[in-house]
Amino acid sequence: MSPFVRELVTLLKNKSKKHCAIATVSPNGKPECAIVGYSVYDDLSLLLYTDNKSRKWHNLQVNNTIAVAIGWDANEAFIQYEGLATFITGGDLYRVSEDLFFTDHHNSLQFKGQAGSVFIKVKPLWARLTDLTKDPPRIEEVSL
Repeated sequence: MSPFVRELVTLLKNKSKKHCAIATVSPNGKPECAIVGYSVYDDLSLLLYTDNKSRKWHNLQVNNTIAVAIGWDANEAFIQYEGLATFITGGDLYRVSEDLFFTDHHNSLQFKGQAGSVFIKVKPLWARLTDLTKDPPRIEEVSL
């Protein structure tokens, strides 16, 4: 793993609020955007949580490409991210995912174990860091 990818993983893990905007595309080509919580794996994959009735879930069943934007404040770095979604709906991997996600999102514990709950693991294909707090601004990207 490159030093830059390790830096991105560290930035994502150290954010106090682990929320991101995700974009998916409906089967008829309409864009859909949502704010969701995330957790990050050491390989820069993201773990997202939703339910099997959500538009994002249905969109990703048809087209598993996803775009992610992380960072809200002008005093922090922004990360853009594109990847491919896979689905975790049960078994041991589901329980491991549940532990990881709800460790990062204590305020969502009421959803743990809820019927229809699913996890989406996003494997990164491309990422960009934009840090406007630097002079000159730092913009760096990587294809994975």
